[in-house]
Amino acid sequence: MKRLSMIILSLAVMTGFAISHNLYAAEPSQAAAEHLAMAKSYDEKAAALDKVIAEHEQMKKDYGKYFVNDKVTPQLKLNKGMTEHCDAIIKDNQKLKVEYLDFAKWHTTMAKELQEK
Repeated sequence: MKRLSMIILSLAVMTGFAISHNLYAAEPSQAAAEHLAMAKSYDEKAAALDKVIAEHEQMKKDYGKYFVNDKVTPQLKLNKGMTEHCDAIIKDNQKLKVEYLDFAKWHTTMAKELQEK
């Protein structure tokens, strides 16, 4: 009797798993399209970061135009503050850009794998 109960329970669990797996499984073409959309989104985010990086690289080059005189804006203090500000933003955005591009590549790979199925 105990063995029969275990068999019935096992069959019930396996049937439940099979049914739930089919209910939540997406079509490969639909999942591939979603992966491609995510890849495009991450590529766009990476491109937007290029603008932020370029803006701060230019800002770093142009810091001199904010110099009034040594009493108002001491050159060394202005240079250090601007350089630290821009370098931190450039570094953080370059790292984030790499993460976005890596994830875009991952989504593209997943889409290709799904399209082959």
